[in-house]
Amino acid sequence: MIRKATKEDILDIVLLAQELWPHHSKEDLTNEFLAYLDDSQVRIFLGYEEGLLVGFIVCQLRKEYVEGAASCPVAYIEGIYVKKEYRLTGISKKLLLKTQD
Repeated sequence: MIRKATKEDILDIVLLAQELWPHHSKEDLTNEFLAYLDDSQVRIFLGYEEGLLVGFIVCQLRKEYVEGAASCPVAYIEGIYVKKEYRLTGISKKLLLKTQD
């Protein structure tokens, strides 16, 4: 199952984000993801398998230049992560496809 994240998900998102960005503090990631959740140009989607949160994607509509983009605005993936044991199961593809909704 894939669904849009809400502020109620912040603790779970931060735990996964720490796996992707271990050099960032829990406090910094919490602040960053809360800002993302307040930003109308950002979408965070969560991926679940068997009721467990196993991945996320952060996609932002950027209006400034993005290397490799031919036009603006452009959708930009700020981060995508799937727990190691759930990789190669199609979760990341489902997360990517959800950003197109």
